[in-house]
Amino acid sequence: MAYSQLQKIETKVHLKASAQQFYDVFCNRPHHIANILPQKIQSVQIHKGEWGTEGSIISWNYTLGMQTSTAQLLLLENH
Repeated sequence: MAYSQLQKIETKVHLKASAQQFYDVFCNRPHHIANILPQKIQSVQIHKGEWGTEGSIISWNYTLGMQTSTAQLLLLENH
């Protein structure tokens, strides 16, 4: 797998959830984020591995401004 670029993306979103609930969804069930924020995240798909496990490859299809993009994420071990 080739690494092309590392970029940082930030946004502010108001959620009706505790920090622990958000962390659980973001780390263990990120595919649910597309249901929570459909205007920003169109889909989250797993291509290798399992949700929340080291070595998994996840792609995010998102809209930033008026531009739609895709990002792939390789989950690394959390130290």
